[in-house]
Amino acid sequence: FRADKTGALVVNSVVAGGPADLHGGVSAGDTLLKVDGELVIRKPLSVVSSLLLGPPDTTVLVTFQRGEEEVEAELTRSTVKNLMTVQAAPLTSPMAQQASALKFPA
Repeated sequence: FRADKTGALVVNSVVAGGPADLHGGVSAGDTLLKVDGELVIRKPLSVVSSLLLGPPDTTVLVTFQRGEEEVEAELTRSTVKNLMTVQAAPLTSPMAQQASALKFPA
């Protein structure tokens, strides 16, 4: 997932062999709306993660916004390597330039 400019979580990519890939109903660009019926728009990632993650072989119902429609997918949880990655802001962004200019004591 990546956060869009509103703070909503958007599927950045689907992990090969992971639950979303095996289901086939989740696509890059889908915006996460609900997890097991609970609205998760702009909730902290820690809260969303706790709803998504669970014991292997249990299911979770996720609802995504895709264009003008809502799409539901019942996913079977499993252990997934490389579950999350963090994308750095491009160095051309003002925030990234400010961060790169910071000096930290040794």
